[in-house]
Amino acid sequence: MSDLPTIEEELERKATETLAGVLQRLSSGETSAEVVRASLQALWDAVSGLVSKELMDMIAESRDAIRFKVDTPRRTLLEKGAVLAVIDLPEFDRISASIYFAGKGKLRAESLIDGSLDLTVKEAVFKIDETIARLKGLGFEEME
Repeated sequence: MSDLPTIEEELERKATETLAGVLQRLSSGETSAEVVRASLQALWDAVSGLVSKELMDMIAESRDAIRFKVDTPRRTLLEKGAVLAVIDLPEFDRISASIYFAGKGKLRAESLIDGSLDLTVKEAVFKIDETIARLKGLGFEEME
């Protein structure tokens, strides 16, 4: 019996190393989030259905986290009369968001995302977008 890895094992190893390498280049500042997002999409396209579900999930979650970092504004300001709503988003490696209501000399803060929840990046962004839409439905307008 041979000690050589199977094609499936080699593909899994190479895809895992590629994922780690792409993310390392981003964290070291060697490349931009846009390039990493394209790289992760290409990796997904190349190995989807050929590697384990766990690895596919890791690639997808990493791709979504990069999309969150690139496409989601860090701060959204909405106003309605004397009330200002500020939605702040931290960096993508800490999924949380808070909204601050300031009006009539008072400041009230609410967490949009419960830290105890195990949300994916996609679910967190959806929840944030849903909150912004709800506030707009209540008459808040986005400030430039």
